[in-house]
Amino acid sequence: MPRTSKAKPTKTKRKLTHAVRTSPVRRKTQAERTGLSDSLMHQAAMRLIASGGTHNLKLKDVSKMAGYSRSLASARYGTKEALFADLIATASQRWLTGLAESVGQSTGLEALHSWVESMATMFERNAVELRGLYLLCYETVGSSELTRTQVAETHIIHRSRLERWIAGGIADGSIRADVAPKEVAFHYVALFYGLVYQWLVEPKQIDVVSAIRQFKHEFAVISKR
Repeated sequence: MPRTSKAKPTKTKRKLTHAVRTSPVRRKTQAERTGLSDSLMHQAAMRLIASGGTHNLKLKDVSKMAGYSRSLASARYGTKEALFADLIATASQRWLTGLAESVGQSTGLEALHSWVESMATMFERNAVELRGLYLLCYETVGSSELTRTQVAETHIIHRSRLERWIAGGIADGSIRADVAPKEVAFHYVALFYGLVYQWLVEPKQIDVVSAIRQFKHEFAVISKR
């Protein structure tokens, strides 16, 4: 039986193989490593708050759950209060940015429907983290001036956006002219946060995603169509 000789790699192939073997893996920069550790510790903190509240949270547990040494969270934040402030600022900005991107340039009823769907999707995908965020806000708002300021700023932005979308709907004819944008915006935001509070108290009894989507029925009251 004749021998079958193995084909010798070409010169080009040998060069490519050598390049793959010796190509160095790019190391993350210090800023990238810090950003990653912050993100992982934020996720860990939100999960711990969601399951046990803010009073039982320990910085060493945050570090451990995130996969780092027990001292990292203490070294990075110093106190729970500093961690809480960073959590609220980061999560609120991400939440508001996500809503703005979902709505885009739309206005009126179209914007309101996009707003509702975006919030429902966020709760579908990030229920644990959002539960942690709202527990954090509600448990610390009475004792922290910084938390009150942060939460108030988020509420103001939320209301102003809704007010702008409603006013735009009046202008484009999708919303009745006799609707008061500021008052209706306040009403919708109050409905949302009232729902969130009930969900925190009774998470097994309340389908928060379905309840958020029910907001769309509210729009029939202001719709011109």
